[in-house]
Amino acid sequence: MTRMRLDACDRMASDTSLVPLGMAMPHIRAAGGGSNDDISTLRDDTRNLFYHGYNNYMAHAFPEDELKPISCKPQTRNRDNPADIGLNDVLGNYSVTLVDSLSTLAILASDEDTGHAGHALKEFQAGVKALVDLYGDGTEKGRCGSRACGFDLDSKVQVFETNIRGVGGLLSAHLFAAGDLPIRGYTPVWEEDGFGNRATDWRDGFVYDGQLLRLAHDLASRLLPAFNTPTGLPYPRVNLRHGIPFYRDALEGFCRVDGTSSDPREITETCSAGAGSLVLEFTTLSRLTGDPRFEALAKRAFWAVWERRSAIGLIGGGIDAESGQWTIPPLAGIGAGIDSFYEYALKSHILLSGLPYNATPTSTTTTTTNNNNNNAPADPNSPDAFLHAWQTSHAAIRRHISRRSTSTSGFVQHHPYYGQADLVTGAPRYSWIDNLSAYYPGLLALAGEVAEAAEAHLVYAALWTRYSALPERWNVGANGISNPAFAEIEPHFRHWAGRPEFIESTYYLYQATQDPWYLHTGEMTLRDIRRRCWTPCGWADLGDVVSGAQRDRMESFFLGETAKYLYLLFSKGHPLNGGDGAVVFTTEGHPLVVPRGARGDGEGKKVRRWQRKWGPRDEARRDVESAGQIEEAREASEGRIPTVAEAVGRRPGKVAPDDQRRHDSPQPAPTCPAPPPPLPLTISHVANRADLFHAAALAQLHLVPVNPARSSPLLAASSSHGDAGGPGISFQDVRSPSNYTFYPWTLPQSLIPPRGTSAPMRQPVISTLTFPNLEDAAGGGGGGGGTAGMIALGALQKVWEGVLINSLSNIRLNMVQEPKSPLLLPGGDEGGLLDQQQQGDGGGAAGEAFRIHGIANWALGKDEKVLLSRQALEGVSPADPHFTRVRDLEMVDLVVDVPVRGPAAADEEEEEEGIVMDIGDDQGSDGEVLAEWEVEVPENSTMESLWSELESLFSGLLASASSSSSSSSSHDETSAAKGIAHPALTPIGIGDNAGQAAAAAAAAAPTLTRQLIPAILPTGAGAAPLPASMDLPETHAIASGALPFQSIFYLDSTLCAASARLPHYIAKSYNILVIKRGECSFGDKLAKIPSLFAPSPSSGEGLQLVVVLSVPESQGPAEQAKPEGELIRPLLDEAQRTPGGLERRQGIPMVMVDGRAEVAGLFRRVATAVGYFDASGKLVVVEEEEEGGAGQKKGATGPGVGVKRRYWFESLGVPIGNLILL
Repeated sequence: MTRMRLDACDRMASDTSLVPLGMAMPHIRAAGGGSNDDISTLRDDTRNLFYHGYNNYMAHAFPEDELKPISCKPQTRNRDNPADIGLNDVLGNYSVTLVDSLSTLAILASDEDTGHAGHALKEFQAGVKALVDLYGDGTEKGRCGSRACGFDLDSKVQVFETNIRGVGGLLSAHLFAAGDLPIRGYTPVWEEDGFGNRATDWRDGFVYDGQLLRLAHDLASRLLPAFNTPTGLPYPRVNLRHGIPFYRDALEGFCRVDGTSSDPREITETCSAGAGSLVLEFTTLSRLTGDPRFEALAKRAFWAVWERRSAIGLIGGGIDAESGQWTIPPLAGIGAGIDSFYEYALKSHILLSGLPYNATPTSTTTTTTNNNNNNAPADPNSPDAFLHAWQTSHAAIRRHISRRSTSTSGFVQHHPYYGQADLVTGAPRYSWIDNLSAYYPGLLALAGEVAEAAEAHLVYAALWTRYSALPERWNVGANGISNPAFAEIEPHFRHWAGRPEFIESTYYLYQATQDPWYLHTGEMTLRDIRRRCWTPCGWADLGDVVSGAQRDRMESFFLGETAKYLYLLFSKGHPLNGGDGAVVFTTEGHPLVVPRGARGDGEGKKVRRWQRKWGPRDEARRDVESAGQIEEAREASEGRIPTVAEAVGRRPGKVAPDDQRRHDSPQPAPTCPAPPPPLPLTISHVANRADLFHAAALAQLHLVPVNPARSSPLLAASSSHGDAGGPGISFQDVRSPSNYTFYPWTLPQSLIPPRGTSAPMRQPVISTLTFPNLEDAAGGGGGGGGTAGMIALGALQKVWEGVLINSLSNIRLNMVQEPKSPLLLPGGDEGGLLDQQQQGDGGGAAGEAFRIHGIANWALGKDEKVLLSRQALEGVSPADPHFTRVRDLEMVDLVVDVPVRGPAAADEEEEEEGIVMDIGDDQGSDGEVLAEWEVEVPENSTMESLWSELESLFSGLLASASSSSSSSSSHDETSAAKGIAHPALTPIGIGDNAGQAAAAAAAAAPTLTRQLIPAILPTGAGAAPLPASMDLPETHAIASGALPFQSIFYLDSTLCAASARLPHYIAKSYNILVIKRGECSFGDKLAKIPSLFAPSPSSGEGLQLVVVLSVPESQGPAEQAKPEGELIRPLLDEAQRTPGGLERRQGIPMVMVDGRAEVAGLFRRVATAVGYFDASGKLVVVEEEEEGGAGQKKGATGPGVGVKRRYWFESLGVPIGNLILL
């Protein structure tokens, strides 16, 4: 549909008399993203924004931590109320605003205007000198300053905030001062004094010799006591002077909403972001100083969080540092409490790429219940390990956190956004958009996911357009479409604290795309901040984004991040925007890099020199009560960086050789694609997006008045202070050239497409199945109650896979129609394959399928299953079209009882070798008898095949007579089909000590574990149906070891070689034959199996089923690209043949299963015998007597296999995808 613009809006845009342009900042012109003059004006305004805040801080608040911009006073710690963590966590009494602002000053020092650049460099150097005067230079001689001796301050601070603001700010400023980060026109000249000391003289007479690095080391060292936990997760807070005496045994402490603790000792709850966002700063510090403690402990904390992720790859917000348990409720998202963990996963990979690292022989993280480590790099020290963590997290976020609704026809219900989900199941729990989550589009752009980043960024841009800021938390509303009511912003989350995350993402996306739309978005934020947050003494944050009420606080990150990213957005030629080094911005906006001299690859003389002169002192070492860390410091002084394993858990005397300790990282990942060329006429790709209106609809921008009377405290301030008092506001600052469905509101008319259209939107197809009281119809069974509309007691049960329904009485199933899984066409050179869903019944391969997304009012995750017991169907009409059970004609499940051997049996297994027999033409006198048929073995293989076929025909004629008489002959007692080996096949030596062997077998009898293996049925003319009698009842009703097929032959071969001949006793003696896929068609494999008399599934005699293992080497590229465990349906396009070429009278049922090593191992362990063909084509057999092998009597318990049919359910012909009948 076409976007509608109001006529009044068009008239306003064409009537220049309504917009006094001479009073306003000029809009950026569209061509080429804007003229240099226009962008220069925005850059000047951003520079002025920074200095208005910085100069007022230095004049009214320094050396305290923050400025109160309304009262023009310093903001200090709340010493009267230690529980005021909103202030005390951040304000450590170490001039945090100055520390946070130094890197911004250094960035401003590369301004294109040499006058502005020189002023910023002068301010930067003056700020460094001021810090050194206050807190000392970090040496033993100059340890104390006028305010404190280093950071020896009686301040209990948050580890996370102190690290990102304090340690990160000092490190970044040091890298600028040392010339490792670029400042245009600044090249420090280092001079040595002959004792290894290097220094550079600044113009003001100050000599810089690494004071900031030493101060960073001092501050970080005071955080190390927080890592003294059994989990590796740091405590959330630490006292910079006294350490952590208040944390001892605080097992019961947790945080209340009002900030107080439930236990008077201490709060031990930290968060994933707080514990996992230390790697960048601590690794840089370790590489610059040679002190390995920081890097080792930060990585240990990161992996401690990561290994506690759920089975679906999500991490939660709150986590206890002592127990390692997630706090209740366990929520997952991308915002507060979690955000920077994902950020540091990717950025740690970037920072560490190209640097040597210490290989870790074994995992060093703590033991958890999570084993979701598929394809993970083995070494947690490698850069690739962090990349894998990011990629796994990104996939889990897209699957479970991202709220998107798309149909097969391309229609969407609402614009995608990121909500909150259950940590374990991924089920949606809340639908708010977090202000802190606005960083995520920028992270996606940095990762090369530009399309997803641009899509995600639209929501935040639309919200900023609506509120002229971002509220701390905004509720989307039911079904993804917000209600027009004003209550979308929660009462306690109406503020904007000057946060930079949205501006940061805008900066990253402009760097990736060069689309002018992002410049206009930055222009919007700049204008709104100037209009709403200005005070005579700085920039206040907003207590209410709607009313415009200000709060008397200017947090340090406003100057350290918000102003910085705005300035870089409008400074295209800045050195940081054009470099190609591994420079990363921390979560506080401080750029970091590991310089060449700190690589640890032989060029680390500067590090070792620093370590010898400024290494950890004894008093610093006493902060960490660990002999292992002291040992690390000693090794660091010798130039060796220990591995994480050694840093976390010391084992004296065990040192890895050099070639195992250090490895270079692999080649860097491919770069991002080049920005697309500008579109004709309208230039911007974003303004022409077909989903631009979707985000506008989500934010309800069409409800915003065309001429909003938005509050602006600058109006009065500007008139009273003149041009010098305020930034100068005009009508252009509060008007939009459209009705806000095009946004940002600074978007000029020239960038708005004249025929802009929106992709269609529609409501999803939602269905609800409500079951009546079925207790009476089912005879009162099924769960004890359920009358008067109440759900029966025990009707619902939470299980690992999802929810088990034992009774449908009064149950309501909420369903939504979604696209089926995308199809992948078969590939490779092996013919006869059809896609698993291509031949499916009940809905076809393409189209929609229902997913149960809720039971009653309880939401389910996308991967959660709804399991339905058979007893729950009692009373349900099988002819009801709204709820119909359909047999799956493609998939079955193989139920396998697998032996788990005890330690004693395992030891014996290592000592004993299997008994091997050669079966072929040359067997000798004992081998001249075939089963119960006393005939000579033919010398010709073709004759053997013909004889087998004649035998099969003859047996078929007598099959009914044989099965009707239970005492027809001694054949039934001696037949190999009963599981008794023929005397000619009895291993030599077994009978001599039969009693001892039986006793030993009983003593080492294995326990059994039941496994369920998905299998796919073949299709085509040669596919033999599975007999109905083969279907098992409910598997839990069958005792362990009592599955029907307990005679299994595992053939470690594809059965394709011309010389490979399978003796016909195999088809008589074993119920199940397991072979490998590949090398020939499925029909050729079945043609190698000898003919047999007609088997009776109910009797369990003869070969009942062939199981084909789809081993990885047999799969084509397209099939290997499928998700793990997804199967391709075998095609038997011709009728089955016998080895002699005759059409098989009764086909052999066949299934195919995933042939990964672990699945193949299960079948090998359950097998009665294992065989393979040697070079001459002879079958070599290994009898597995100890695991219930060929000598097992019928009816005995032991390893076995059964077949379980699958059923699915449909509602009005549409399948219900996640409903499974047990």
